[in-house]
Amino acid sequence: MLSSSNQPKALCIPEAGAQILETQIGKKQNEKERKDGGKREMGKRRKEGMKERKKERERRKERKKGGRKEGKERKEGRKETKKKDPAMKGYNKQNMNNIELLMSHTTMKTLLFMHLNPEI
Repeated sequence: MLSSSNQPKALCIPEAGAQILETQIGKKQNEKERKDGGKREMGKRRKEGMKERKKERERRKERKKGGRKEGKERKEGRKETKKKDPAMKGYNKQNMNNIELLMSHTTMKTLLFMHLNPEI
């Protein structure tokens, strides 16, 4: 029989010992995979942490500005814009102002005319 020092260890180990060795090798591989998976998990956590910090910075900026309002509060805070007359749809602001001036001018003329001619 050959001496055990010249042969690879796997050949010297009996059947039960080989199974134990296989399980140990399997455990080591699982540990390596777990370590790698852990790195990925840490990467995900780091990414999530960065997102959280970014959101927190945004919130701080908003607080400095006076706070961001959401939903109804935000809509209520808006300046009330002058509602456009549907008949004037398509006119730009300059035209609309001109039309309003013209209408008020004609109204004044009409009132003056009616005042001067009461029999109408």
